[in-house]
Amino acid sequence: MTLSVIVPVYNVKDYLSACLESIFEQPEGIGEVILIDDCSTDGSGQLCDVWSEKDSRIRVHHLTQNGGLSHARNIGIELAQGDYLAFVDSDDTVLPGTFAACMHLVSEHPEIEVVEFPIWVHYGAHNAYLYQPVPVGKEDYLSWIRRQGFLHSYACNKVYHSRLWKSIRFPEHRKYEDMFTIPYVLKQTDQIFAFNEGVYFYYSRTDSITQTLSLLSYKDLLDANLLFFNCMQCDLSCSRIEIDRYYLELCNLQIVYLELGGKWVLPSWRPSLSLIFQKNLTFMARFKALLLRISSYYCCLVFAKFRKWGN
Repeated sequence: MTLSVIVPVYNVKDYLSACLESIFEQPEGIGEVILIDDCSTDGSGQLCDVWSEKDSRIRVHHLTQNGGLSHARNIGIELAQGDYLAFVDSDDTVLPGTFAACMHLVSEHPEIEVVEFPIWVHYGAHNAYLYQPVPVGKEDYLSWIRRQGFLHSYACNKVYHSRLWKSIRFPEHRKYEDMFTIPYVLKQTDQIFAFNEGVYFYYSRTDSITQTLSLLSYKDLLDANLLFFNCMQCDLSCSRIEIDRYYLELCNLQIVYLELGGKWVLPSWRPSLSLIFQKNLTFMARFKALLLRISSYYCCLVFAKFRKWGN
């Protein structure tokens, strides 16, 4: 079993070496690291070449035209030769031994096609938190939905069998590309393993996509989640409560979008009364669910105005 690690590179000269050092501080498991230089202008491309001279497992591909993160990842998928794939952003790091542990797992259980491991989200910021997929163990796609794994549809805290990427690519020229992609990659398999070993450090940078909140980027996030909501509705294996709970998440996104000056885009939906009595829902979530019984538009509009007044 071999692993191809795909690393898009664009103007990250100050972070790239730390990223690659963390990848190669793995005792085993790395078959190749594919660096896709997306026309960097700060010397990152030359640094890729320097690293390729240090380790024969590094392959560098210099793009002739800047295409963005999704395009770079898609090129990496095309070039990858490993049985499994992983994605690492070039300004992030991976805890040493993470990929080795994942590859050891799939070598002992070759039926596993996705390994999801812990990730520090917004690492280095005041709102950082550690996401650990639980319960640990093998699960199918429906189990992944039921534990709301889709709320953490990150590309970078997973190892995937390469067959899952034969017909799926990241959407180009869209932000929040992971949410447009990962749920549909995982939908192809019932062999997912929630792992508690290793950590991906997803750093918070002030100029990163996720830290730059704009009307346009938030529309992409909302569109990606709406697409998945429609998918859940069409999938008869999803229960009404699961769909209702996800609609609550959509409302939270719509509220922020309205606050930013966006328009109403959610489909009308009346959650069942049983949602209000679900365990693990906060008082505020229950209150939103109650308002949604009256009007989803009214509910989101009220909360958007409250957020504006609060600021």
